[in-house]
Amino acid sequence: MLGTLARVATFIVVLAGSGAIGYWSWVRMHLVAVEVCGIGVGVSGRIGINIVGLLWLGCSLILGAAAGGDMVYGTTRGLRVFGVAMLVLLIGGTVALQLWSASYFGSYCGGTGR
Repeated sequence: MLGTLARVATFIVVLAGSGAIGYWSWVRMHLVAVEVCGIGVGVSGRIGINIVGLLWLGCSLILGAAAGGDMVYGTTRGLRVFGVAMLVLLIGGTVALQLWSASYFGSYCGGTGR
């Protein structure tokens, strides 16, 4: 019984953590846009941030669910390693998205700041 509860709790922690990573990424893209462009971020820029941010949030939740399922309920070592690899992919994708966001808004606003 305790083993099952521990597995469920671990799965929920991985899922919630991946959702938090996705949400943080979305919020940080807004902050980077305001930092680089000042308050004058255009409507198209905000719409773009929301679309990309929500898509990445969905991808984060899907990757987190798959990774958590493989890590917790994987019957072989290969499945558990694959789950860890999906979490690494999630973190790497988040870093790449943040770097892209900063460079995009740097060119979008001319990098002038406020």
